[in-house]
Amino acid sequence: MKARFPIKSENVDAFLRGEYDMEVDFKAMLAKGKKTQAEVDSMRQLAREVQESVQERKLEAGKCVCDERRVKVLMRG
Repeated sequence: MKARFPIKSENVDAFLRGEYDMEVDFKAMLAKGKKTQAEVDSMRQLAREVQESVQERKLEAGKCVCDERRVKVLMRG
């Protein structure tokens, strides 16, 4: 199974630049009972790793391919 975390398409660019923090979204998922603490902890770690990797490699978002269920971001370095 692939590791994933939900993010709204309008927040993807800011997230990849390190300007958008997913913490509010993760807390909302917990408060609404949509995810368990373990699931949120896993998504939190993945989000942190993605941001760090993008910033360390100095990547930037190229093209976003979006549909109503997911966003695929093609990166270029």
